[in-house]
Amino acid sequence: MTVDRPTFIFDFGKVLTLNPNQAIVDSMAHLLGAPMAEYRKAYTEHRGEYDRGTLSSVDYWGLVAGDFGKRLASADVEALVKLDLESWFSTNHETISLVRELKTQGYKLFLLSNMNFAGKERFFSHNEWDVYFDDVILSCDLGLIKPEPAIYQHCLARTGARAEDCIFIDDTPANVRAAQNLGMCGIVFKDCKGLRSQLKDQLDSWSVQ
Repeated sequence: MTVDRPTFIFDFGKVLTLNPNQAIVDSMAHLLGAPMAEYRKAYTEHRGEYDRGTLSSVDYWGLVAGDFGKRLASADVEALVKLDLESWFSTNHETISLVRELKTQGYKLFLLSNMNFAGKERFFSHNEWDVYFDDVILSCDLGLIKPEPAIYQHCLARTGARAEDCIFIDDTPANVRAAQNLGMCGIVFKDCKGLRSQLKDQLDSWSVQ
């Protein structure tokens, strides 16, 4: 039997934050001397293990730079880490406003993110809205990444809720499908206006079950 109120599980990047700042991304590609398309490919190819926590920042950026035959000085790595964090941590105030409303209404809120240790340090030291979440679950702490089923199962255990009683929100369709495969209600985030509309439909139908 479905509970009266669902539990919400939010992604971080491109949901609670805006899309990566393009000017900063351009700066990272320029620092590496890489064409943008090739830079994006290298950045993405090695990102999973960085977010899993198996690669340090030095190792990750070394692999990215190595794809272009470039070796990085420690100052280059520091600059890339700083730029990378800046590119991801622009708050989406519309989504945070929604999160605040849900919290005020008494919903249980959780955060599930693919995030590396550098991101984790930045997250807990430079934002004012992690307090809205009952728990923050990060890939680097678990050695697991979305869309691997095990990270969702761990998240469900932390929520104490059944899969069918959870609404999972993520900008990546593959991550949403993985949550749905475990029985969660999944919503692909595109913008906050669309999310509000979908949540209204979900909560209206929830209330009549």
